[in-house]
Amino acid sequence: MRARLPGHLYTCGTDESGVMMHENDILDSIHRERAEHARECGYDIHRIFREIREGTEKLKLEGWEVVSAGTPNQAAAPYTLRDEPRDKN
Repeated sequence: MRARLPGHLYTCGTDESGVMMHENDILDSIHRERAEHARECGYDIHRIFREIREGTEKLKLEGWEVVSAGTPNQAAAPYTLRDEPRDKN
């Protein structure tokens, strides 16, 4: 277990001494994927978001329903998680 200072980018789960209170495998995986993607894009924020947009468009073309989280002022809407793309029929 690594110690993280309270000012670290991902501080959730740290106490005042900076010691991790618990591990979260899902968040750790997300952080690793984001870091790897940023590294592959040379940490160029415009390239990172361009690739994300292109990937989203590809998923739409494959039939996946892509939803947006909306804005903070919008009421929360119920969303359905789909395991497979919808049929285009």
